[in-house]
Amino acid sequence: MADEHSRDLRTRPAVSASTDPLTESAKMEADIIFRAKWARSHNRDDPHDAWSVEEQLGVALALHNREHLAALGFTEQEALARIAATMQFPPDDMGAWFARVRGQIGQH
Repeated sequence: MADEHSRDLRTRPAVSASTDPLTESAKMEADIIFRAKWARSHNRDDPHDAWSVEEQLGVALALHNREHLAALGFTEQEALARIAATMQFPPDDMGAWFARVRGQIGQH
């Protein structure tokens, strides 16, 4: 069952940009939460290597996985900036946005 879930997750498309700022933010948030929960349950808090760099960064930020950020060559601030750059309407405060994401997955 876990393998079937893993295959589905690897083939799940990344969040697409939207012209609606609230929809874009909500979709990105939901995707990061979904992937972070998977990483926590199936991969010892590490994002899956098959995910895009941005998806890996989002999960690593959500789970405070600084080792994974470093392995990708990013600091926390650089990762926040990279995620913001992928969004058409990034939140004004990416740190606060990720704090909310962390709260939703029980990571503080």
